[in-house]
Amino acid sequence: MEPHASQGWPRENWPNPFDGHGKEGGDVVFADGHVEWIGKARWNYRYEMSEDEDNRVITPF
Repeated sequence: MEPHASQGWPRENWPNPFDGHGKEGGDVVFADGHVEWIGKARWNYRYEMSEDEDNRVITPF
């Protein structure tokens, strides 16, 4: 998921209408090789649980 600033979508790593499955979510590949569909409603939660940054606010949609 890449930013599309010229189309008005400057964010990266967030479901958007320009990539893959659109704004509903995306397929995510994990380090153990499995793939999961992650919908927009759980995107923040799953992202935060997969990173060590611990600086993102988890907001359910």
